[in-house]
Amino acid sequence: MNQRDDSSARPLLLSCTIAIAITGSAMTAPTQKSPDVRLDDPTSLGASNAVQIAASGSSVYAIWSDGRNDFFDVADIYFSRSTDRGATWSPDVRLDRDLPGAAESRQPQVAVAGSAVYVVWADSRNGANDIYFNRSLDGGVTWLAADVRLDTDAAGASLSTTPQIAARGSDVYVVWTDARSSYGEIRFNRSVNQGGAWLSNDVQLDRGTVLATRPQIAAFSSAVYVTWEDARNGFDDIYFNRSLDNGATWLAFDVRLNTNTAGAAFSLAPQIASDGGSVFVTWQDARAGGLLTGDIYFNRSLDNGTTWLAADVRLNTDLAGTAPSLSPQIAAAGSSVYVTWRDARAAQADIYFNRSLDAGAAWLAADVRIDTDPGPGASLSPQIAASGSSVFVAWEDNRSGSPRLSDIYYSRSQDSGASWLTTDRRLNTGTPPNVVRALGPQIAFADDTAYVVWHDDRNGNEDAFFNIPFGMQNYGAGAAGSGGFTPTLRGSGQATIGQSINLDVADGLGGTSFTMLVGTQDVPGTPFQGGTLLVVPVLAVPFAMGGATGVAGDGALNIPLAIPNTPSSIGGALFFQAVLVDPGASQGISMSPGLGLWIG
Repeated sequence: MNQRDDSSARPLLLSCTIAIAITGSAMTAPTQKSPDVRLDDPTSLGASNAVQIAASGSSVYAIWSDGRNDFFDVADIYFSRSTDRGATWSPDVRLDRDLPGAAESRQPQVAVAGSAVYVVWADSRNGANDIYFNRSLDGGVTWLAADVRLDTDAAGASLSTTPQIAARGSDVYVVWTDARSSYGEIRFNRSVNQGGAWLSNDVQLDRGTVLATRPQIAAFSSAVYVTWEDARNGFDDIYFNRSLDNGATWLAFDVRLNTNTAGAAFSLAPQIASDGGSVFVTWQDARAGGLLTGDIYFNRSLDNGTTWLAADVRLNTDLAGTAPSLSPQIAAAGSSVYVTWRDARAAQADIYFNRSLDAGAAWLAADVRIDTDPGPGASLSPQIAASGSSVFVAWEDNRSGSPRLSDIYYSRSQDSGASWLTTDRRLNTGTPPNVVRALGPQIAFADDTAYVVWHDDRNGNEDAFFNIPFGMQNYGAGAAGSGGFTPTLRGSGQATIGQSINLDVADGLGGTSFTMLVGTQDVPGTPFQGGTLLVVPVLAVPFAMGGATGVAGDGALNIPLAIPNTPSSIGGALFFQAVLVDPGASQGISMSPGLGLWIG
């Protein structure tokens, strides 16, 4: 498509104009896109939980455990996908291939590489748990008719649990905890052809002879990195192994990452991230206190896991060992490393954060509290994602004070964690606050958009839900013009305050004039000049389409849009639709679909 570079491609709205439009929407509640979206079958009465998410481009993929097929909620693994940034979702499909509801299928995990989607889970169909796998190579449209067992001892002979998965290109890597030798081992299998074939013998990665559990995995290029907690020395330590040849060979001796005395205190819940040859690991550590306290520690390697810091680093900056700092999560983007955790230094649990901009060499002197809950409730189970200087954290929050009620909240930083939203935002917007139990948030980031899933009991049972903290989604249908072309309207960039994004109109009649309708409300569809009006317009801005004049489908124009850097804009929504003058249309007008924009 051609794009015309002239004065007609001026900024669509100045900051003041957007502010006026948002003010007119009568925003009052600090919420994001509303309503949120239920992912599991609305007729299902089974419990849907353990929701996981992955994203690539404008496609979003969700999986979960679902008890719809058994009276006692024996779970199967279900999947749904969106190809339009979460605006619409496919009917859910079952991925485990034994009889529905016949055995427990739990602990699902998902990874995506391009249009390939890979899913693993723990499955009891053979007796004790085995690790099973299914995959789609067409973005979740079709799946293997027979799922694949990845643990290679006798089926059902031992308990295999806590699978984790990573994918790069055509390579797929899976690790899990395995009890085949009567104690926990860390086992690994891999495929180098998109899950078509796997190792005939899985590989043990830990080199101890006592309980090793809860592995985590990361991959970059041909390197695979695995960390876990390991009790070979007494209390648990954090260990690591790596392969530099797609999982073919591994270190003969695994590496202990906590640098206090081996086995002296519980080091638990490791998390791992990598970028290039850099590997970053964080965990909770009780070396400075008893079982009810903990601190957040970190170690890193800049050479693919060959060498590590001689002294690990404590990331929570309150007095060591005085309060529980637990459940760390980590993300990396280039040389920036971001860590979040739950922290009870103020008696209630809050969400804290620290960051390094030099690959883990230096950290903030004072960690940062992210949740803005005044109390008395607890903020728990943080999750984190990052892209460049943008960082996103979601968590469950029972700020009502009731342990049986919780909502899903999020905050974000656009400056590598230096500043955060002054007021955090609630994502389960389909209900009032403090009336449901919403748990288990998971977060992904792709195509300039953050996506969050969770489960909650608003319908009397657990269901899977989805929302976007901010972003853009198409909706509705346009009206075709000359040559049968229907104009498109798409957005790109991060829809957060202080940012510039782009609206791209394409596939229209070249050189024609058009009007961009802008509103603060969408409409389900009002007939208009042979098409459907999808916006309640408060502004109508004229433009001239680029491209060769009179050529059907050649028209295109990029329109920059500035979002004001004002906190009052957060949670606001704008809706757009392009209406083109087109003699080839049935009534002289062609129209794009609508585009919704939610500001974060």
